[in-house]
Amino acid sequence: MEHNIFLLVVSIVCMASFLGYSAFMFGIYMRFVIRREKDLPYNHEPVSIIMAARNEAENLRKFLPSVLKQDRDVMEVIVVNDGSSDETAKVLYALAEQFPVLRIIHLEKSIGKKQALTQAIQSARYDLLLFTDADCKPASARWASEMASRFTEGIEIVLGYGGYEKRKGWLNKLIQLDTAMIAARYAGFAIWGKPYMGVGRNLAYRKSLWDKTGGFSAHADLPYGDDDLFIMQAANNKNTAICFDSMAFTYSIPKESIREWFTQKTRHLHAGRRYNKSTGWMLGSEFIFEALFWVSGLVLCMLGGGIWFVFLLTFYLLYKLYIVHGIFKLLTVRLSIVFLPILSVVWLFALFLIGINAIFARQVKWKQE
Repeated sequence: MEHNIFLLVVSIVCMASFLGYSAFMFGIYMRFVIRREKDLPYNHEPVSIIMAARNEAENLRKFLPSVLKQDRDVMEVIVVNDGSSDETAKVLYALAEQFPVLRIIHLEKSIGKKQALTQAIQSARYDLLLFTDADCKPASARWASEMASRFTEGIEIVLGYGGYEKRKGWLNKLIQLDTAMIAARYAGFAIWGKPYMGVGRNLAYRKSLWDKTGGFSAHADLPYGDDDLFIMQAANNKNTAICFDSMAFTYSIPKESIREWFTQKTRHLHAGRRYNKSTGWMLGSEFIFEALFWVSGLVLCMLGGGIWFVFLLTFYLLYKLYIVHGIFKLLTVRLSIVFLPILSVVWLFALFLIGINAIFARQVKWKQE
């Protein structure tokens, strides 16, 4: 009798978590999958492209020219050399001789990314600001134009997509999945009218908005959060748009070791502790539902209810494969969905470990010495 009651309870938990996870996938990710980008007219407004760089000589040499060659009528590119000890300054000054649009802010001593960006924003000549990182390469010469075109009437923030280059190995597959799902999630929330974050690899907003919201002062004690925490405080359902045209993507160099990726993700999740409670609960519900589904399903198998779990698991996999395939297609992610089942479990477990570490971790520096 007790066994049957326990089996019923676990079955209910499994079904409830399956329905909860499915509802989240439909309500957030499906919004992104079914949405289509609109062709908007060229925005002639001048653009200030901003990045901070510390010990990025090689990346700047490889990637900065593609930023400097953007197809814009009027623009400037501001690079803050944040106390680099390599040849960053030499590379920047050499490029400045070739490209008059390049402006350099040279700092003898590192002050951190957020403070470096603050100096660039304050010195920017134009109201429309477009941000990227030193290790990022725009997907096309129309990156800046596509992002700028989304600044229609009332729009003060545009969220873009910053992907990672495809490399060999399972870590890269995990990074590709993680990056795509994060992008689809914050885009889906923005479409829903509840924007909560963007990525500094590809993000645009107005300088006037930065000024009137106090810039980064609300989280000045953290060395990071210049993207997600600022969007959290400044974005709303009327002033935010997304730009997920493939010509407007940027691509960065992915981490090549689990330790580096773990540290990067810890920094991101550490900043997430400053999210408001409602957003935190909404984001956490996805992982809670999915974790409960897997745990209760395994318990069901041990209790003799494996057939019921296999039935739900089949729908879970087909449903998730369909949505993730749509996300990969829109983001041009070259990752076979054949790997999705095992990657999903590994991803969920990795996020659990990283989340625990982020709770107890001290602040993680932007750039390690």
